Amino acid sequence: WLHLEFHGKLAYPRPYEPRIPSLWERAKIKEITQQNVLFLSPEDTLLSLVFHLRSHTRRLALKFIMDIAVLVNKQGDSLDWDYILATARTNHIAHALYFFLYLGQELLLAKVPEAILRRIRPSRLVDACMQKTMNRHNFLAAQAWQGVLTRLLIFDQAQDLPLYFWRVLVLERRLVTSFFK
Repeated sequence: WLHLEFHGKLAYPRPYEPRIPSLWERAKIKEITQQNVLFLSPEDTLLSLVFHLRSHTRRLALKFIMDIAVLVNKQGDSLDWDYILATARTNHIAHALYFFLYLGQELLLAKVPEAILRRIRPSRLVDACMQKTMNRHNFLAAQAWQGVLTRLLIFDQAQDLPLYFWRVLVLERRLVTSFFK
């Protein structure tokens, strides 16, 4: 069995349109049943998982955090961390990247290089709140408020939050309006 997942975009523009200009140039070709198929590079796969998790923070799924942990454990030494960190900063997902790498380490013993975590660690206050809000002791019993707080904590900058709410309201209105036309 082969599970394929097709997407038109990596993520909704919440609060920013994702920008990964060389996404397909970095893709890898793999042969499946004698057909060449493009796969995202490991770095872009990691970033796409972070985009996805950021979009669905209120109800975090362990399977996506497991994907991150497995990817980091398999590819960690060969990952282009400079590219990952620069792209995360450009896309305003550095806090989200940090948080989901932290969760991969905390819950599934992902071997995330400490030097990488140091390079993207948010302020001490935000880091402490992230670790108190979601950790191995409360992840499986997380309450709705923890998802909401996590959503707030993974914004890189204060102005990202109102922009996020504005985009959600505009996008949701467009989706609902186009659905009922």
